[in-house]
Amino acid sequence: MMKKILYFLCILLYINCNMLFYKKNEPEPYLSFIKDNYFGEILLKWEEKLPHPLSGTTLKRNYETEISIIQFQNIKNAISKKILKSLTFKNWILPESIYVLSIEPISLIFFYGEKPEDYGIKKSLGYYYEEKSEYNQLINTANLFSLDNIKFFLPSPDRNFIFMLTYNDKIQVYQINQNHLILQKEVSLPFRISDERFISWDPENYKGVYIYNNDQIYLYDINKNNINIAKKFPECIIPGTSFGGNIDSIGNQYLYDREKKQYYVISLKYYQNFYKKKLIDNPHKIRFSCY
Repeated sequence: MMKKILYFLCILLYINCNMLFYKKNEPEPYLSFIKDNYFGEILLKWEEKLPHPLSGTTLKRNYETEISIIQFQNIKNAISKKILKSLTFKNWILPESIYVLSIEPISLIFFYGEKPEDYGIKKSLGYYYEEKSEYNQLINTANLFSLDNIKFFLPSPDRNFIFMLTYNDKIQVYQINQNHLILQKEVSLPFRISDERFISWDPENYKGVYIYNNDQIYLYDINKNNINIAKKFPECIIPGTSFGGNIDSIGNQYLYDREKKQYYVISLKYYQNFYKKKLIDNPHKIRFSCY
């Protein structure tokens, strides 16, 4: 009986401590494929406390996002990583939105925000380009080229352009030009997109973007800057471009073991390379995933 009482008191003490004090989270890394065995590793950090034992939520503050360029090595089925460069942003960045456009110099694009209460809701699109300086290891939003009103974005497979959807239903295409983005094309959408995930770059010449919407497939032609119903289209949607996520170009998926605090890799059986998507003409045969 005494043990139960002590156990109960310990639980109460733990809850009260969480309600009174902020503590640092234990972030699980998120990966963004770059090329070969190179990935971006993202750690989203914050301090948190429990506002009320029955709320099921936590109060968060002091967001910080650490992005590292890492290289994986597989030696006798043991995965190790080598950190090449690291950057720290003093605000939150949506890990799943990060695309590494180049390693040398580091060039990144992502969704980010500054207020803790706006996490994932009120966000801006940030483009970071690493200047040739030894003093840029610690940076903040003042160093970013920033855009608002962006609902969705997807870099082209050759990393020269970025396809964007705005909240006022427009398509914008920006050219990547070292330390800034240049608006090249803009056109209004003739319909409202039901799900932004169903968008994919043309895997052959990168001059078009396919939009899957309500059992119909449209093709946005960058050169002509117009949108028409597509007669042929890729047989699968995801991935929508050639990089990003935790799967490399040959179908190795890198996963993180939280208990062992290390990575492991599995080989995807039905993996299909982005550049080898087949073109079909039947919308009912489209697959959501290419894996």
